[in-house]
Amino acid sequence: MILLCKIILCHLLVVTDIKYSEINVCYYKYAGFLEQINIQYEKLTPNSGYLKGNITIRGTALFFFEYIKVSGRKIIREKYRYHWQKSNGELIKRWDNAPHHKEVSTFPCHIDTKDGVKPSKEVDITYVISKIFEEL
Repeated sequence: MILLCKIILCHLLVVTDIKYSEINVCYYKYAGFLEQINIQYEKLTPNSGYLKGNITIRGTALFFFEYIKVSGRKIIREKYRYHWQKSNGELIKRWDNAPHHKEVSTFPCHIDTKDGVKPSKEVDITYVISKIFEEL
């Protein structure tokens, strides 16, 4: 379980040898609250792949998907989706960069909520998990 927590919160290390201290801090801060983790990584080419899975956090579920490319020591997250929901399936928030809300000032990045679509900066899984813990 601890190894899986480390993998998901340090998913950049799955793809490359890059180390980020802020990701390790996030891991140590939240590892005890991540109840169940399912991770799949599919390598498409030597420099790209899909990372997807779900995490149960205090009775809620975070479903995630990333399409990642590596260029040198830089990781490019071309597509992402972090869907956070209640145990009954009701949407809490979904951060993504699907290009279907051109009216949003941060296009294509946005947050879907039960109250509508809101602007969002580009995010990663550590940011989303920290936001979830702020709201729980």
